[in-house]
Amino acid sequence: MVIRRRHKFVTLLGLSAVCLSLLLLPSDRGKSQTSNSNQNSVVPAEVIEGLEDPDPQVRLLAGEELYRGDIQKEAALAVIVATLKDPNPEVRLQAAQTLYRIGMQKEVAIAVIVATLKDPNPEVRLRAAQTLYRMDVQKEMAIAVIIAALKDPNPGVRRLAVWRLGMSRDTQIEGVIPALIVALKDSDEAVRLAATTMIAEYGPRAEAAIPALLFALKDPMVDIRFEAAKALVSTGTAAEAAIPDLIKALYASEADGAMYALTGICSALKVVPPELIATLRQSNTAARVQSAIVLGELGALASIAAPELTIALQDSSLHVRFYAATALGKIGKPASAAVPALTRLLKDPYEGMRVAAASALWDVGAKPEVVLPTLIAGVKARYADSPAKPGDAETTRFSAISTLGKMGAVAKAAIPALTIALKDEDGQMQWAAARSLAKIKGAQDGDVSLLLINLKYSSAYEEDSPEQTISNLARLGEKAKPALPMLLTILKQDPNYRIRRDVPFALVAISPNDKTVLATLIAALKDRNEEVRASAAYALGEIGPAAKAAVPNLVAALKARPVDRQPNLDHVPIAVALINIGAAQDVAVPVLAAAFTDGTCNVHYGLCTNAAKALRKAGSDTKTASSALVKLLPRVEASDQVGIALTLLDLGAEIEPATTALVAVANRTEKSPITSSDPKAEWNGSDRRYLAYRMAAMVERLQKNPERLSTAEMAATVASLEQVLQVLATPKEPKVSDATLERIRRAISVLKAQKSL
Repeated sequence: MVIRRRHKFVTLLGLSAVCLSLLLLPSDRGKSQTSNSNQNSVVPAEVIEGLEDPDPQVRLLAGEELYRGDIQKEAALAVIVATLKDPNPEVRLQAAQTLYRIGMQKEVAIAVIVATLKDPNPEVRLRAAQTLYRMDVQKEMAIAVIIAALKDPNPGVRRLAVWRLGMSRDTQIEGVIPALIVALKDSDEAVRLAATTMIAEYGPRAEAAIPALLFALKDPMVDIRFEAAKALVSTGTAAEAAIPDLIKALYASEADGAMYALTGICSALKVVPPELIATLRQSNTAARVQSAIVLGELGALASIAAPELTIALQDSSLHVRFYAATALGKIGKPASAAVPALTRLLKDPYEGMRVAAASALWDVGAKPEVVLPTLIAGVKARYADSPAKPGDAETTRFSAISTLGKMGAVAKAAIPALTIALKDEDGQMQWAAARSLAKIKGAQDGDVSLLLINLKYSSAYEEDSPEQTISNLARLGEKAKPALPMLLTILKQDPNYRIRRDVPFALVAISPNDKTVLATLIAALKDRNEEVRASAAYALGEIGPAAKAAVPNLVAALKARPVDRQPNLDHVPIAVALINIGAAQDVAVPVLAAAFTDGTCNVHYGLCTNAAKALRKAGSDTKTASSALVKLLPRVEASDQVGIALTLLDLGAEIEPATTALVAVANRTEKSPITSSDPKAEWNGSDRRYLAYRMAAMVERLQKNPERLSTAEMAATVASLEQVLQVLATPKEPKVSDATLERIRRAISVLKAQKSL
């Protein structure tokens, strides 16, 4: 039994993060600066000197930066073009990519990239092929090069080819899926793992891979088995044909992948195959155990199997009895007929079995007095009377403690045992005991006391991240005031900047007028991490005029920033904060305006949308900002397009391109990698749902302050919003929730009434 994950399937999910790296050239304040009169910005002398650097990659970076900044464009372009003849093929390829990005001599750039497809170095060929594919140029030729690389003798090249092929997600080009199927049988396990992962990206379009995926479920590498199972589930309804083979696979000792796939497919199709239930009566012990586990994972859907699972409670195998009892508990009240059989197991010689039976009894509807003695004893389980594995003792204690928490107030008799468990040497046991005690004493899920427990023991229980807990506390607002001391300590002392950067927003949501909160946020402006400094600045801006005490520190932070390092992550948030507080506009506005000319927008889109809104609030001209944002639209991902286009509508500017971008996103039907720290967020994995979510919030903000736009601007913005709303409301998947659509409709109606539109 497993303690670190509370289910029997261990899903090994590989998350790929795309990181944008900034080239921060060495800064020396004593060196000269070159002014660009067209842009009113300061250009580091090092960038211009970079055009003559002996390193071609430095020359390329300098050339692109200067060209985009409209600085010495001819010289910069000449350097980039000259680099197309560099003897190094990787440099030539990089030069061609740079030319294409800046929109110059595209035909020349494409010709260089096509020529690179024949380079002797297979990795260079693959990079060139991927570049062409992303440019939507010579796609068939590019895919052919990638497929050919799957035969390379170097497994690293084959693995890279699989990833490049999978990321194309293009089944219209002949040979893509067959090539990935071949890779599933590669001699190198890393190649096989990549192939299973990439096939899952194609979903139902990879139906032809089902037989090969079934074979991959027998792979000796556990990661490959699970990725193959996930790929099978992703094929959708077509995977139903694989169910008989998956049930047969339960007879193998390594059936973990088959179990995962069966659970996913049956859950999606809402079916419980009779053959799966019949496996409970087979002579193969492993098959009986694994069938019981799958039925348990199906929960209430498997209620049809309750009679057979009840019979399995008498099985000669301890493991079959254990998982049959667990499955009945997961089925819940529909399995109430199993109460007599489960009650008999309360006298089983194996303590883990007794606790499993007690937990199941509570779930199917037994009375508290029937199960409490067994569960209380289970909290103290150490197996002095049994030769069982030590891990079983941990699982038993955790199960007993968790079930007592589910019972709530009726489990008051367990308080002494749970209090002792607070000192357990296992941090997860401490976490579980603290939560159960809170529930027994009256706290409900989501209550601040439970969230504080999660935060205190977050390092012990991996499924409750501190970031998510901090977010949940922020949602509670003033109710979460008991959490302030802990949050303040985290912001000051936690070594993980990813946790520290979430705290400022929670502090403002919980107690924006607290003097200690204000002082701590001001101190955080000097945090060693710029993301934390940015969060603190934004939070101070959220407080608004009441944060005037922070103005000197904010102004000092702006003046102290190194002008020869652009862009800086924290200078825009600081300037935005000053605008929202209503102070030092003469210092803040130039910084915000410069964000649209110093390269900030090329990397940090969110900073520039916030800068544009702040410029509008300050009453400054936003034409340059709007123009810069429009240029970004075709270059960014759909989720970033949403933020940029909605900002343009918020400004009442560039209505047509903003609307075009939003309609395109609203029409998207494919999944996207966009996710929230809250797994229940209704927009997870969908660009069009994310658009609706963001659009609702934006319209409601406009509704609260309709005077920010003139009547003409508001009329154009509302017309665009209605056009996008019409597309979002179309009955296509992924479907936008009716509640979100109604929020948008209601806010638009109010806007129209306010402006007499």
